[in-house]
Amino acid sequence: MRKIYLVILFCCLLPTAFAQSARTYRLLGDKAFAIRNYYEAAYYYAVALGERPPASSGLEMPFHSNFRKNQKLSPADSVYLLYQLAESDRLFENYNDAGKYYQSVLAARDHSDYPLTRLWYGICLRANRQMDEAITQLTQFRDAYQGDSKYQALADREIENCHFAKEQYALPPEYYISKLDGPINSGAGNYSLSPYKNGFMFTSSRYSKAGKKNTNGIYYAALHDTIAPKLVSLESEDAKSKEYGTPSVDRLGKRMYFTVWYKKDDKIVTAIYLSEHKSNNWSVPQLLNTAVNEQGYNSKQPFVTADGRKLYFASNKPGGRGGDDIWVSDLADDGQPLSSTNLGSTINTPFDEQAPFYDTVNSRLVYSSKGFTGMGGFDIFEATNDGTAWSAPRNLGYPLNSTKDDLYYLQDKNDPDKFYLSSDRESDCCFSVFEGKIKTYLVAGQVVDCSGEKPLAGVKITYTSLWPTQKPVTIVTDSTGKYVFTAKGSISGEIGFERDGYASKTVVIVAKGEIHNDTISNSGTCLSKPRAGYMIKNIQFDFDSFVLTPKAKLTLDTLVGVLKANSQLRVSVSGHTDGKGGADYNQKLSEKRAESSVRYLLDNGITAERIQSKGFGKTQPLAPNTFPNGQDDPAGRRLNRRVEFALLQPGADE
Repeated sequence: MRKIYLVILFCCLLPTAFAQSARTYRLLGDKAFAIRNYYEAAYYYAVALGERPPASSGLEMPFHSNFRKNQKLSPADSVYLLYQLAESDRLFENYNDAGKYYQSVLAARDHSDYPLTRLWYGICLRANRQMDEAITQLTQFRDAYQGDSKYQALADREIENCHFAKEQYALPPEYYISKLDGPINSGAGNYSLSPYKNGFMFTSSRYSKAGKKNTNGIYYAALHDTIAPKLVSLESEDAKSKEYGTPSVDRLGKRMYFTVWYKKDDKIVTAIYLSEHKSNNWSVPQLLNTAVNEQGYNSKQPFVTADGRKLYFASNKPGGRGGDDIWVSDLADDGQPLSSTNLGSTINTPFDEQAPFYDTVNSRLVYSSKGFTGMGGFDIFEATNDGTAWSAPRNLGYPLNSTKDDLYYLQDKNDPDKFYLSSDRESDCCFSVFEGKIKTYLVAGQVVDCSGEKPLAGVKITYTSLWPTQKPVTIVTDSTGKYVFTAKGSISGEIGFERDGYASKTVVIVAKGEIHNDTISNSGTCLSKPRAGYMIKNIQFDFDSFVLTPKAKLTLDTLVGVLKANSQLRVSVSGHTDGKGGADYNQKLSEKRAESSVRYLLDNGITAERIQSKGFGKTQPLAPNTFPNGQDDPAGRRLNRRVEFALLQPGADE
């Protein structure tokens, strides 16, 4: 947690006459490593090896080294120091340097005492976006390792992350992401924005003249301001011994919740506090009660909802799934929590979940997790609540997520397509604030009569996007037969065409590679006279799943309405899969997808004699499962994971 809890390098200066030998530096490194002071440990191990401190550090140590680079070390000592140096850099999340040192350990004649080296090396490669080599190293480790199975499980998870990242890189980016300009990102680590007045409260580990060191504090910066952010004064007797951050201010700007942390017996202790804005000042921080801050456990990263009635936060207190979990508390009129509830196993995993954001308008939780397949490190996920349960968390994908840590999502209060996040993707040490925007495209085309190719007016066009938060778009063509609509995030999806006297048609759009134009032209679509049966829009499924998504249920609700309004119609339900996996497995999966749709229709009053279903496995893809060069095509596979419906007239067969 180096970005959240800035490492305090030294408590006091060491005497300059200190005996400087490889053994001395090794002992100093071991001592720093034991108390999780990984940055300091890396320095000492590097000096013991005869190297200078890593160039990326930018920090000076409190005394100068006269250690000679050519001092001889035994092979065993060299490998030990290399491994410890690699471990220190990795745990401080300096994956670039760590990877080089792990590679040196693997190149040594005997590294049998360090059996996890290849695992950590593979993870460093993944963090540095070297996915193919990372998969090779992680697979080699997993197949050869004979120790604790949890490390093999970790290797499997990281291999999944590598494959997921490769899929993401192959898709057109769904966002514009750029580092936020202005004074917010000046100096050291900056993260965790919260709207306040005409700007933001945020956390920064800038240099403190008073403390003569980098200290985490809460700052305010006006939007588009060019002057240095102002430190928020939080009066407290022991303020100098504590660090402050991750602010969340209520909509009225009267209450601010934030994390306070300090060191106790070589451990970091964190808790959530409240300060109120009175008489143009922020009050002395008040510790929240035990509903949030349970004795002996850590709570942090609060987010207060727009109405000021609920507080979401991360905590490792009892009642969770393991590690840090996301919790929610109801707040009393005085701002103190009345209760706390763990958000459950759909949201939380045995690994860490952190940095919650809750959108009350759309009942949407956005948070960071290490427990689901992603790009690696902390990835940002979203889930929605229908009033009874949470949807499965969805990874927001690349480039919103990176192979480093991505946390502290914040949606812009004035623009629903704009957001902010904090990430160390451009650094070996520290968070910066990034600004994001959902990409938008114009999709244009024309509809004509197939027989005479005359423009068709009055065609109802429905665009159903694979972008989860975009609602279906419906327009009607004019006398020219032309249409144009806006697609957000991804253009991949389906366009349905319907007109009285003509058979309906569905056109599939698959986005591939980099899209350079803002307008996507769909070549002329023609409609012909009706057939016995016709298609309506499909529903999609998550990978290896037959569970109906909320969007799929909306489509099925529409189908239920059509069937109830037209009692003579029957429906054919056909299940399909993408091309991954064996034929037998996919056949069964396609049947389960069809069955889940049939069950929904039955549960909503459609009788069994009006429904027929069949699974087709992977035999009838709508789009290619792979690119021409044989590489995986994630967008194509997503479209193939579907159930199709055909409405049948009386007496007609499928």
